[in-house]
Amino acid sequence: MWATLNKPWRRLQLAASMALALIAALALFPATQGSNCGGNSAALHAVKWYALLVQLAAEENPERRFSIAEATPRERAELARIADDFWIAGARLLISPLPHHIDAGGPPRLLIVCDRAYRNVPRRRIGIAPPTHAAAFSDGSSRLISTEEFTAINRSSLVPLDDALAGTSPNRKEAPAAAD
Repeated sequence: MWATLNKPWRRLQLAASMALALIAALALFPATQGSNCGGNSAALHAVKWYALLVQLAAEENPERRFSIAEATPRERAELARIADDFWIAGARLLISPLPHHIDAGGPPRLLIVCDRAYRNVPRRRIGIAPPTHAAAFSDGSSRLISTEEFTAINRSSLVPLDDALAGTSPNRKEAPAAAD
């Protein structure tokens, strides 16, 4: 075998074969990685969708505000789809129960945050991304926040979206019972 490698065309043929094998392996490498569906991709989509729905509902309201407690049946149905997102099953979307005012001014306020940290975004070729939480704000922006930023949030005033829609939120003010 080594005698045949002394011929220049055999060495070229071997080098070309090795190069093709390397290119094929690199081309197939992304196919061996898992899907980027779910996790922060889905959580970021959910919080962006929530912020958009809140903004649109506030624009339709004559008072230019949105409150989850006063959401219409159509708005509640859309919000329920977000809360039941298959791709982030097990995660809770925590919302601010405070009304969102379009013309509020001031610094952006947290509207919604996913309580589960995921590592799939940003996608990396080598290693894994640090854990991050998806969040959306009153100015319409959304982004991934670090676990440190999530920990610093005062979550005592936030309620799970599904609980707020069901009316079981501990922060929800119940109407007084009717007198007999």
